Amino acid sequence: MESKITSAKSILRLTAIMLILICFTVLTNVLYVHAAPINDYAEKEIAFQSQNTTMHGTVLMPKGTEKHPGIVLVHGSGQKEREKLRQDAEVFAKAGFATLIYDKRDKSKNRTLEVLSEDALAAVHTLQSQSGVDKQKVGIWGFSEGAWVAPMAAAKSKDISFVVLLGTPVITPIQQQTYNIQNRFVQNGVISQNVMDSLVIKGSRFVFTSGMFPEADHNAEYYLKQVKQPILAVWGAKDRLTPAVEGSEKLKQIWRENGNKYGSVLFVANADHAAHQTDKTGFERYDAFAAGYEEGVTSWLDQVVKGKPPVSKVYGQTPVQDVEVYHNLIQDVKVYDSLGVEIAVLSILLIGYLVAILNSMFHRKEKKASPITGYAGWTITSGLIATLSFATYFIMIWSKGAKIIGPIMWDRPLIWMIIQMFAWLTTLLSVILALRGFSNKALRPDIFRYSLLVFLGILFSIWAYYWGMLTLL
Repeated sequence: MESKITSAKSILRLTAIMLILICFTVLTNVLYVHAAPINDYAEKEIAFQSQNTTMHGTVLMPKGTEKHPGIVLVHGSGQKEREKLRQDAEVFAKAGFATLIYDKRDKSKNRTLEVLSEDALAAVHTLQSQSGVDKQKVGIWGFSEGAWVAPMAAAKSKDISFVVLLGTPVITPIQQQTYNIQNRFVQNGVISQNVMDSLVIKGSRFVFTSGMFPEADHNAEYYLKQVKQPILAVWGAKDRLTPAVEGSEKLKQIWRENGNKYGSVLFVANADHAAHQTDKTGFERYDAFAAGYEEGVTSWLDQVVKGKPPVSKVYGQTPVQDVEVYHNLIQDVKVYDSLGVEIAVLSILLIGYLVAILNSMFHRKEKKASPITGYAGWTITSGLIATLSFATYFIMIWSKGAKIIGPIMWDRPLIWMIIQMFAWLTTLLSVILALRGFSNKALRPDIFRYSLLVFLGILFSIWAYYWGMLTLL
């Protein structure tokens, strides 16, 4: 009996000790969480001058009395407010870097990549002037468009001690956008060579010659060759906007040629263009950074600011690149790719078909006995539909970066197949109309409409053939 009582007491004691330990652990964690500071850095609003413009920004300064290395963050395209870079900035601030983010200047004709590089350089000098910053260890980070801007700034000044590029485009802006649209098609299941040749390849040449894409031929390689500072180029393994494999190989070649042995590459697994977590397509961006990005970049920076930059390193596994860059884009441009020629053809077709409609409306009695009656109306209708639908779909693809493609059937967009159907119908009806009216004396009262539609049919067929609307494969 005594042994049973003793055992019970022992169990009670152990249980009590366990409860005390659990309560102590929970209480300690709660106190620790509440006692921890919200941020381990302080913030300071600043203003600085660049190109006769007042720029506004925020410095995230790590706490402590020692001098901190610094880094300036440069926006990607479309970004403007500094808060867009808040998440990126906190990575560096928490790693001990004084970090400057600033509002991009308002969009205007004067907001060129050159001007943006001057803004970035002014921001670097501003950060260097802050107390608590080691002015000898201030670098620059650029994302996407900023990865064009940052090398331009670094090429101008040795005050920039290191360069980090994210989503690095080692190609021209027009090539980058073409690559992006190609990827959008491929990731949505469009693998038809006809679609790629028509809407993407020929489309890119038209967009380039149109001048609608600013600084489309900016030479990224020219400035990258001038960067002699330690440089880290980062790509997400699922980056669909910039070619990671071709870009990294080109960069390594540039570093071999310019003697920069401190150039390194970081591939981040399961990451998108901005190094965020993503889905299998690479276009869906989640809130958190992908594993390996923060650790990889801050580890490289730690070695750089300690005076021991890594020598020609490649971190992470080289990803698979789904499409190839269209390298000869600019060289392949012909006169008939130009905005002037395309606008002229579109104008002739649209105005011609409208004139044919008006002619049919105001001369109905004269055309009742015409051998092309009936065929003329269908030819005009199908021609207008094919012309307008192609122009609308093309503009939608390029203005939205192929984010809206529509349903896919047989490896091509359903909308494209419908456009092709009307293009074939217009061509076939134009041929039938031409044959029915040829050498027919009853056509004389309707000779104007007949001649106009035959001319428009020939022009439309040539134009449709060029744009691949008459290609079946």
